[in-house]
Amino acid sequence: MDAGALGFREACGGLQRVEVSWSGGSMRVYINRCTYPPSDDTVLALEAMEALRREGRVYRSALDLGTGSGALALAALRVLGAWRVVAVDAYPCPALAARATLPPQALVALCPYASCVSGGFDIALVNPPYLPEKPPLPGGQGCSPTLAEAWAGEGVMRGMLEAAGRLAREVLAVYSSLSGVTPQEVLGAMGFASRVLASERFFMERLEVVHAWRG
Repeated sequence: MDAGALGFREACGGLQRVEVSWSGGSMRVYINRCTYPPSDDTVLALEAMEALRREGRVYRSALDLGTGSGALALAALRVLGAWRVVAVDAYPCPALAARATLPPQALVALCPYASCVSGGFDIALVNPPYLPEKPPLPGGQGCSPTLAEAWAGEGVMRGMLEAAGRLAREVLAVYSSLSGVTPQEVLGAMGFASRVLASERFFMERLEVVHAWRG
């Protein structure tokens, strides 16, 4: 994270520690008032990462796009055993939260669509904004307006998936039935094969975690 991001610390508010639990364990992450807390989609992604671990897959490097609290990046270290982990977010407040969550050996970068990151990752983790409507900002209107703009449409989800496909040989992506863009569509056009690794139905939507790899 560059020094300019540190100037947002006051606007982002203080850090709050929250616990995330799944079948394989639990971990503590940090959020601030402008960072969305881990929710059902995060837990489902963690379950999918556990499934990859049980299959004996080896990942030495992992990229977390749109890292938010840094939960998936932390799981890349703990569950997948990656030793090179880069967590990227386009907004300063989530980047600050991720920096607090992650150990020093993990890199936190601030740039849109991982544009400041070179490729060569074994796996990219993507839990993009996928709702058709903008939800309320987690900290209210005092948060950066660019955070709200991330929910303006499906172009952000498509852009994040395309970045993941360019930068990694495998992708693990969360998808909601409320979205009109699927990982299979975007990554399939880039030559990836895919499967649904985890899924769960909730009241208004079905969440899936898609595992894709270069065919």
